[in-house]
Amino acid sequence: KDHEAYTNVKVRRMLKPHIFWIADAAYQNLIAGRQAQCIVVSGESGAGKTESTKLMVEHMIHLCRNDVDKELQKK
Repeated sequence: KDHEAYTNVKVRRMLKPHIFWIADAAYQNLIAGRQAQCIVVSGESGAGKTESTKLMVEHMIHLCRNDVDKELQKK
């Protein structure tokens, strides 16, 4: 999956829009600002909210690979 391409993205216009952008931005804000982050996923029934959420969580776990972030990965 495109985990590496959407990790610590500085210039978003260089990449196609992707759900990993949201996960990466939330993770980077969490690390930089040391403040809780919230992602709201909304839409009608069958719009893909559950799958979108799964992809974002999968990407955040990918971002938590180092030992410092193991506690975040557990959460």
